[in-house]
Amino acid sequence: MTRMARQLFCAPGVGAILLMALVVAQPAPAFAGGSNTIKGVVTITDLDGNPHSDHSDAVVFIDGLPSQSKSQQSNEIAPLISHKGRQFSPRVLPIVKGGKVDFYNDDDIFHNVFSLSRVKPFDLGIYPTGTSKIVEFEHTGLVKLYCNIHPDMVSNRVMIESGV
Repeated sequence: MTRMARQLFCAPGVGAILLMALVVAQPAPAFAGGSNTIKGVVTITDLDGNPHSDHSDAVVFIDGLPSQSKSQQSNEIAPLISHKGRQFSPRVLPIVKGGKVDFYNDDDIFHNVFSLSRVKPFDLGIYPTGTSKIVEFEHTGLVKLYCNIHPDMVSNRVMIESGV
């Protein structure tokens, strides 16, 4: 199990909120051809081993592929994570290493977004409705998001090496 997988599965509070299936790809000459197929089955269980039928929070990615160049990433629009109804939305969002995220306050109250994670510690401060702040994520791993005004607002984000 990779270090990031251990961190995800051992992190308190992650449980059924953020579930992942990790697929390790071994580079092969056929990979560059562009016509390859990967098949598999995602099985999600809780910490007691009981199966879950809801796969809506699953993130499946291939670890070990080359990452995008900075120029490729700079042309992409930053994914949006909004604050609405005292929740982060979407609940699950994988972010490619080096990518930026736009944290938009779409709620009718002030919010703050911060993280104490080793992957990306930050604090955006308190900001009002209709404004956003952008954060760049340079490293891979799990980032837990919080709002210091609303302690029930918690979210987990995964920073991955490549966008596949």
